[in-house]
Amino acid sequence: MSTVDHHLVELALQRVGGVAFERFANAFFASLSGADFVPLGGTHDGGADAFSEQGVFEERGTKRFWQATVEPEHRSKIRRTVRRLQEFGREPGQLTYCTSSIVPHSDREEDFLGDELGLRVRIRDQRYIVAHANNSAQAIEAFNSYLSPELAFLQQIGGTTVLSHAPPVAARALCVFLGQELERRRGNTDLLEAVTDSLILWALEGTDPDRSKLMDKAAIQKKIEGALPAAKHFIRGVLDNRLEILTQKSNPSGRQLRFYRNEQAYCLPYETREIVRQENTEDESLKLDVSIEFSVRAAEYFGQEIPEGTIDSIVNICH
Repeated sequence: MSTVDHHLVELALQRVGGVAFERFANAFFASLSGADFVPLGGTHDGGADAFSEQGVFEERGTKRFWQATVEPEHRSKIRRTVRRLQEFGREPGQLTYCTSSIVPHSDREEDFLGDELGLRVRIRDQRYIVAHANNSAQAIEAFNSYLSPELAFLQQIGGTTVLSHAPPVAARALCVFLGQELERRRGNTDLLEAVTDSLILWALEGTDPDRSKLMDKAAIQKKIEGALPAAKHFIRGVLDNRLEILTQKSNPSGRQLRFYRNEQAYCLPYETREIVRQENTEDESLKLDVSIEFSVRAAEYFGQEIPEGTIDSIVNICH
């Protein structure tokens, strides 16, 4: 049975929308608990068809309910869900709150909200999901079906979000990619070669030998100069040499291009695109780790009562 990279689970949970997460939670938590989940909304069950909180499930024949949500503020969501359940004549004895976010000090939050609401509260946050992502084939399939589509951006050159705010330039992804490349290759080659190689790789984004999507030298040069006009002052004098070096298997950068002599054109082979994907994953994972640290510190600062939306605002400001 193939497994799922935990870093990819974290990244997908950061980006997943409400509907997809609800479907994921239904499949994922059923695989762990063996519970018979019954969606409440729209079932015409005791007035539950009018229930306004989406992503609520119950275990048949019990007073245990599950809430799946991507909303970042767990306290207000849990309180609202319990209140709505009671308004429809239900008597919840336990609410399991499933969230795509991280809830700092979740054990303390369970006790605090449980005492306030008079029922047992369990919190299953991002860390719990990541830890159990490979528990079963059904759990892995839940990830593949509902979360993995959120990771398509990792395949793109410059696709990471490490540059969270940028000037209004046309090639934001180019700025990200150049930064990644120069950082990784510092000391291995001189600056002009590093920048030129990175611009070539960026220009070849979207090429695919399996679909005969190739690009000749003139098209590469035009794309680079169109996105970064200042590049024309140095790119034309070194482009031929760098293209020749990048097509060699022994080139020191480790990023190889494929050259088709009949077409006199180039493309990014699968191996190079896979390197880009892996490095995007590393950078995005680092940003996520930093975001979590910001969130934890903010939660510790505010203590028990955190104003709604405050933690997300703090994390965004810090970035």
